[in-house]
Amino acid sequence: MIYARPRHLGGRNLALAVLIAFLASLPAHALQDGVRSGSGRSGTGRGTSERGSRFTTTIERLDNIKPGLWETWWIVHRDEIIGRTMGGDRTLTAARGPLAGRGRRHEELPRDRVDDVVSEILPILLRVVRFEGEPWMLERALVSVAKVTPVKHRKTIAGYITNQLVHDDLKVKIAAALGLGILRDIDSQEILSALARDSEEGREFASGPVPWQLRSIATLGLGMTSPSHKTGVLVALMNDESAPIDTRSCAAIALGLTTGDTERHALQALLAAATSEGDDRVRAHAFVSLGKLGDTTAIPTILETIDERRVDNGVRQSAVIAAGLLADTTHAFVVHAVAEQVRKGKSEALRGYALMSLARILGRSDANPDLDEAPLAVLVDGLRRPRRPTDRPWAALALGVVGWQRGQLPDSIRVHLRAEHERATNPGIKGACALALGLAHDSEAGDDLHEAFVEERREVYRGYAATALGLLGHTAVEDVLLDELVSVGTPTDLRLQLATALSLLASPEATETVLAVMLEEPSDEMGWALARALGRLDDMDAVAGLSEIVENLKASVTPRSLACASLGFIGELALERWSTAFVSGYNFEVPVETLDAILQR
Repeated sequence: MIYARPRHLGGRNLALAVLIAFLASLPAHALQDGVRSGSGRSGTGRGTSERGSRFTTTIERLDNIKPGLWETWWIVHRDEIIGRTMGGDRTLTAARGPLAGRGRRHEELPRDRVDDVVSEILPILLRVVRFEGEPWMLERALVSVAKVTPVKHRKTIAGYITNQLVHDDLKVKIAAALGLGILRDIDSQEILSALARDSEEGREFASGPVPWQLRSIATLGLGMTSPSHKTGVLVALMNDESAPIDTRSCAAIALGLTTGDTERHALQALLAAATSEGDDRVRAHAFVSLGKLGDTTAIPTILETIDERRVDNGVRQSAVIAAGLLADTTHAFVVHAVAEQVRKGKSEALRGYALMSLARILGRSDANPDLDEAPLAVLVDGLRRPRRPTDRPWAALALGVVGWQRGQLPDSIRVHLRAEHERATNPGIKGACALALGLAHDSEAGDDLHEAFVEERREVYRGYAATALGLLGHTAVEDVLLDELVSVGTPTDLRLQLATALSLLASPEATETVLAVMLEEPSDEMGWALARALGRLDDMDAVAGLSEIVENLKASVTPRSLACASLGFIGELALERWSTAFVSGYNFEVPVETLDAILQR
C-alpha cells in the first residue's frame, strides 16, 4: 500500500508579538513553583547492517553474515558529519564541518528563523509543558521546548521545565533534567548539581534518593550548561567510587566539553583518571575527553596506552579515538601508532576505530601530499587488501569521511571506491562503498547508484545508496524515494535513510507527503519513523499540520507525543544538534546506558 501524495498542505498563523507579550506576562517566580502530576516512556534505536568480507572469497556471497560495527559508528556520528540540512540548505554542512575541528557551535540560527520558531513552535510546546497531564506527551515536549527556546526566554522556560522535576513519573523527571541541560540556563546549574550529587536538595526533587538514571542525566546536563563553572563537581563525581558507574562515566564525558579558565583542571583530572587503576569504563571515556580538550600535552599518555597490550581493550580503543580527535598529519608518531593498530589490532572495533581516527586526522589537515600519502595508503589498503573481511566497510566509510571533510578525494581513490562498489556482493560492503561515494562528492557515480538502488532489493544496501544519492544531489531519484518513504511495507531504518536523502535533496513534496500519512495515525513503528523523518526534513511548513495533531484531543497519545518530538527537531535553534558534542568520538563498545537512551531525542 502506498499513500497518495498531496500537493498543498501547511501554513503559518501565529504572531510573534502575541507570544512575546505572553512571555513577558509570565510570573518571575516560576522557577520556584512546583507542580505535581501523573506518570511515560522513552526509547532509542540502533540499526543493523551486515559484515563485510574479502572480495574473491565465497564468504562474501553468504546471506547470513552477522551485523557489523561500522554501521553503528555511522548511526552515532551521522549528524556530526553531515550536520543539519535546514531544508536542503547545505551551507551549514559544508566540508570541514564539525568533524574536522574541535569547536562546538552554540550560536543560534538567523534572526528570521528564530522569529518563526518563537512565533509558531514555542507556543504549541509550551502549552503542553504547562497544561498536559499525559506523561508521554510531557516527556517529549520537555526536551523539544528546550531545543526551541532562544536565549532571551531561557530563564522563563527553565521555570516551567523545573516544575516537572517533581513529577511522579521518573521518565518525566529525566526529560526535565535533560531539558535543563539543553536549555543551557546558567541558573539551572545548582539544581542539576544537586541531582547529580544526590544531595538533600536533589532528594527533595526526587522525593527520596535520586535514581542513578536521573543523576547521570543531570551530570550530562552540567556538561551542557558550561561545565567550566562546575568542573569541580564533575571531577568529584568522576572520582567518586560510591557513585553509579553510569554517573561517573557521564562526568568523564562532560569534562571533555570544559572550556575557559578551568580547562587545565579538567585536563589534569582526566589524565589522572585515564592512567589510574580504577574502573576501565571511566578510564575509557576519560581518554576520549582528553582528545576533545585538544591539549597536545596528552599525546604521550595516549601513545603509551595505544601500545600497551595489557591494557583493557576498551581503554585502548578510546586511546585510539583520542588520537584521532587530537592529532593532525604533522604528528607523525601519532599517525604511525594509529596505523599500526589498523595493521595489528586484534579486534574489529580496535581496527575500525583506528581507520576512522586516520580519517579524522586527514580530514582535519590541509591537503599535503607528503604528509597524506602514508595514512591515505592505509585506508586504501584497508579497502582493497584488508587484514580481516570486516575491515573493508570501515575503510570505505573512512575514505568517504575524508572526502566529505576536504571536499574531494584524489581521482585514483574515487576509482577504487567505484570499482569496489561494482564488484561487492555483500550488501554491507556495497552499502559502505555507496555511502563513501556520496560523502566524497563523486557525482560521476550518481547514475550507477540510482540504477543499483532500484534493482537491489536488500534493505541494508538500499538505505545507504539512498543517503549517497541525497548527498550527491541526484534529484532524478526523488519520486522513487518519496513512494517508498510512505509505503506501509518500508522498514523503519530504511524509512529514516530515505528521509535523510530527501532532506539533502530539499524535496518540495516530502514534507507534505509525510505529514499526510502522520495525520492518518499510522502504526506506532511507522509513526515514530515518520515523526523523526519530519524532523530530518527540517521544514517549517510542517508546523501547522503537527500543531493540528498535538491539539487533537480525540487522537491517541502516540501521534500527539511524536508530533511534539518532530516540532523539537524542526525548531531546534542551535546550529548543531544538542547531542553532537557528546557523541563525537563516542566509544559505543564501552556503552553508557544513559547516553544511549537519549541519543535519538
